[in-house]
Amino acid sequence: MTIVFLQADEPRSKLDTMTKTFKSKTRAATLALLFGVVGAHRFYLRGWRDVLGWLHLPLFAAGVWGVARFVDFGENDVIAEIALPLLGLIVGVALFQALLIGLTSDARWDARWNVGSGRYSSSGWGAVLVVVFALLIGTAALMGALAFGLQHYFQPGLGRFAGMGAKGPASSSACPAVNRRCAACCKGSPSGKTQSGQISANGTSTKARWCMRG
Repeated sequence: MTIVFLQADEPRSKLDTMTKTFKSKTRAATLALLFGVVGAHRFYLRGWRDVLGWLHLPLFAAGVWGVARFVDFGENDVIAEIALPLLGLIVGVALFQALLIGLTSDARWDARWNVGSGRYSSSGWGAVLVVVFALLIGTAALMGALAFGLQHYFQPGLGRFAGMGAKGPASSSACPAVNRRCAACCKGSPSGKTQSGQISANGTSTKARWCMRG
């Protein structure tokens, strides 16, 4: 019985270490860069049962919905204001993961993911290019987010102009807009027409459209 136990236990430990699948650092970084918003890099590394990987999907879907709401209803839409930051969050997480994976040394990567796989990483320029593109995309996304945030929070919106005594055409309704909401405001009114011009408040002049009725 002792001999059988030793023969059964020793090969078993070797099989456990030698059947591990090799994980490519360059491939993982590329997946994080291109499809990280849906958790592709986590599924590649941890399998389909990864809970955090599946969490990427609803966050990304909510962010896309926020973009659609923003296009249709403008920046004052409450749902868009909540959902858009979720898209920025998931994109930022994916880019950070791409940078983190790409900047990890091959030795540390193999010690974390490829112990017992029988292969060693040699990422070369592939991982470097992923890091460069991640930095470029991240910088552009950050600048765009800052520009949008500054415009949204420091420049009075057209909806606020109406409540602050904005000077516009006397016959305009309380529905100024710079997007499709102007058309939605006039929809259903036989005499509703859109009008373009300048609207000002607190010394700030802004080009706008509003709904003319009657």
